[in-house]
Amino acid sequence: MSEAAGRSGAGLSGTAAVVFRGSVVNVFAMVAGAAMSFGLVVLVSRWLQPAGAGAFFELIALFTILSNTFELGADTGLTRWISRARAIGTLRHARRVVGAAVVPVGVIGAAAAAAMWAAAPQLARLFLHGLPVGDGSTDIRIVAPLVPLGALSACFVDGARGFGRMWPYLLIEGLGKPTVRIALVVAVLAAGLGLRFAVIAWGLPVAAGLAAGAIIFLRLLRKEAPASSARRRTGGAPDAAAGPPAPRFIPSQNAPRFIPSQNAPRFIPSQNLGQAGPATTGGDRAAGESPAGPGHGGHRGAWRPISRRSQQLTAEFWGFTGPRAFQATFQVIILWLDILLVGALASSYAAGVYSAVSKLAIIGTFTLEGNRLAIGPRLSALLARRQYDRAAELYQSSTRWLMLASWPLYAVFAIFPATVLHIFGPRYTAGASALTVLSLAMLVNLGTGNVTVVLLMGGRSTWSAINAGAALAINIGLNLLLVPRIGILGAAIAWAASIVVDNVTAMVEIRWVMGLDPFGPGYWLAAGTTLACFGGPGLMARVLLGQTLPALGVSLAAGLVAFAIALYFARVPFQLAGIFAALRPALPRLSPALPGNGPPKPS
Repeated sequence: MSEAAGRSGAGLSGTAAVVFRGSVVNVFAMVAGAAMSFGLVVLVSRWLQPAGAGAFFELIALFTILSNTFELGADTGLTRWISRARAIGTLRHARRVVGAAVVPVGVIGAAAAAAMWAAAPQLARLFLHGLPVGDGSTDIRIVAPLVPLGALSACFVDGARGFGRMWPYLLIEGLGKPTVRIALVVAVLAAGLGLRFAVIAWGLPVAAGLAAGAIIFLRLLRKEAPASSARRRTGGAPDAAAGPPAPRFIPSQNAPRFIPSQNAPRFIPSQNLGQAGPATTGGDRAAGESPAGPGHGGHRGAWRPISRRSQQLTAEFWGFTGPRAFQATFQVIILWLDILLVGALASSYAAGVYSAVSKLAIIGTFTLEGNRLAIGPRLSALLARRQYDRAAELYQSSTRWLMLASWPLYAVFAIFPATVLHIFGPRYTAGASALTVLSLAMLVNLGTGNVTVVLLMGGRSTWSAINAGAALAINIGLNLLLVPRIGILGAAIAWAASIVVDNVTAMVEIRWVMGLDPFGPGYWLAAGTTLACFGGPGLMARVLLGQTLPALGVSLAAGLVAFAIALYFARVPFQLAGIFAALRPALPRLSPALPGNGPPKPS
């Protein structure tokens, strides 16, 4: 696609327009689910009070850390591998790669669940200080079987994203689980059944999500990557129902050469360069003939290339995914470990307060998640084709949208933390200082956009793992140092420091190593506009009226008016005309095709 053809009004590229539409749909769906999840946090916090709520969220934190850890990075690995295979035409190997991905996740996750079951008393003594050891052990054993189920569910749902389908994630993770959870937990608490049954009610949607995700993903796999390995192994004729073999693309002499890595199979072009010829399948050879031709091993030789190819695909997949497993583990530990550490080093009461603060602090990151779902597969395709300028433009545009959408919220949280925390009840205002610290850190988090996704989709999973490892070390060290001294404020400082280290380091890497400019036109204008419109009126209202609900209302009204005026005058650098043009077509599909793969496939 030419640069001109790829534009959609006011300088917004066609790819960026599609990603924006997908991001908006994703965000709307996820905000609905996030509202229910946040409502669940408020209900549990009010119903169980800080001590009971602390134990509940400690159990959820334990499940989340272990479930994400034993995904082994295969969720992101499948997204990247499948989207990349669709872009460069190697989707025929998808079944082997899927098997190589999900089997280790299931086996290792089941072993982890068994270990968690056996170690339940020790875990209860370490973390659940507000519960008797026997009760805590039982609650942990309720959570243990959910660990492999959650890990497999994430792999199937993210694998569907690799096929360009966003709707399974939105249906299952964005809307389905939060809706069912809040209904079940409210019913349990209203019946007076207490903490244990609330944990059971929270966990049931994990099993349902796995079943739905597996069915959807396997149907997509059968549709887009029909089975053909059996024909190649036997050397028999192709099944007539499968249709003719796919055409093989043979590059012309002027096309850029693909230079594979040493471990990848070599592509040997035909002598008739620039022509299209049929792909060689098992049906093109006589039965029992090896790929090397007659007299080169007979029927035994027909099995060996397939075995070697499977090993190469597995090694390639886990070569990327292995470092991603560490990076994902580090990130989820950073996100959830501080709740466990506050419970272990302080009390379940403090853990309950900090849980409410941390859940409020991440509410604006759903814009980041919605954008990640839309941008990841497209970045993978652009970087696979070495279209670095378009990849940089897509990342820059997405980051500006994220800042304009989320920075106003965090400016308000930072200025009026006690007023906002009254949502959970008066006891939770003790976390006001922690919320201010985390809100400022979230400005950095959203201001760097999906920088980690750029690294991962560019194949730099090792760098991302190193960044996350450094952030985790800082997080744990500061938690151990500060939480015993200043409580939940210390946990907030530790988390904020890890956020800054992880994101700023990744931004430096994509700029100086990958050569992608992370800022682009309009970045600093977006930052200044949001902070001036919401920070200025907010600070003035707080000084004059204090941290009160009227002050919050006045600052919001003034900020929204100023923000609307500023957006109008900055509509050209913010590409607002292109954004509105992108939203004008009929309701966007939730399953956009990758650039260059033709029209969107029906979902």
